[in-house]
Amino acid sequence: MTEEREAAHRPHRWWLIGGIVILVLAATGGVAAVAVLHNRAHVGQRFGASGYVYGDRHTVDIRVPSGLVQVEVTGPAGEASVGSPGSREVRAPLGGRFVEVEWDSGSNASAQTVGAVDIGGNHPVTLTLVAGGHRYRLDTFRTDALVDGSAVIAVDGDGDDLRIEATYAGVTQSVDPTTGTRRAGRADLLYNSGGWSPVVGDGAPSAKPRAKLQWQTSDNGGSAIRLAYVDGLGWAPKGSDWVVVDSGYIRLSNDVRWRPSRDSSAYVDYFKQIAKITGSQRVDGRPAVKVLKKGRVELGTWWTPVAVFKVPHSAGTVHVRRSTTFVAPVDYVQGHVSGYPKHAKITVVW
Repeated sequence: MTEEREAAHRPHRWWLIGGIVILVLAATGGVAAVAVLHNRAHVGQRFGASGYVYGDRHTVDIRVPSGLVQVEVTGPAGEASVGSPGSREVRAPLGGRFVEVEWDSGSNASAQTVGAVDIGGNHPVTLTLVAGGHRYRLDTFRTDALVDGSAVIAVDGDGDDLRIEATYAGVTQSVDPTTGTRRAGRADLLYNSGGWSPVVGDGAPSAKPRAKLQWQTSDNGGSAIRLAYVDGLGWAPKGSDWVVVDSGYIRLSNDVRWRPSRDSSAYVDYFKQIAKITGSQRVDGRPAVKVLKKGRVELGTWWTPVAVFKVPHSAGTVHVRRSTTFVAPVDYVQGHVSGYPKHAKITVVW
């Protein structure tokens, strides 16, 4: 009878043992799964300066009106070392990768300046990493301060579409760190301004003729540059450039002399060093939209204003037209003369 009972219960024991084995295996697998998930980052997770990844490194320069930002991108990678001291390895999210980004600034040697006038402004720069259709903000800072940042970001996707964006005063430009392909938009002139070039006048200086009056001038037109941004005016409107014209000068280089006739030994000299001088300037026929530094008169010389003009977007030559009027008082009278002007008035277009 006992043997018959044991035989009847034997199948149930096997089922019980099998169930226990299954539970143990399930528990073990669950622990392993938890361990794997615990060691895997989630999309958007960020590790600070203590994190790094191994992979290809690419460096790009991003220009903003206030200076230069250098960015180095490493990756994408499937693992990252994080934590200090005693780094540990962390796996990328399922379907994702790690990207390490380093950036630095603090040197505004490339900032836009004209003499001592800062025209680049000092707005904050916002850096953003773009990958897999997601945006990961890196930092916001000003380029006049020492900035040295880094981060390891867990991004969605395989990281084959990485971009770095930089936003300054509302305008965003982007660059592919792998290929260097840049989409600068309105910031394009930061890279392709052509630099400073000598001002081109409308022709040789000319003046309104004045019978019996002798004079000569010398001049320097200064230089000009096309820019995308000027502090106080902002980004140039679509289809336009800002042109900044640096200071030039014109002066009466020789004596200003009046003779009653060409062969007369009598004459009148005028005091050119204290002449009153007025002037105006236009670029491609347009007046200035902003004066950065006023012009000045010094010992018979007119130093032209440093000014900003709005012109159509172009790579063409900038033509500056200036008009200057000198009014000089009598300095010396030689011989017996009459009918001479009490002031020598000379208007020069250059």
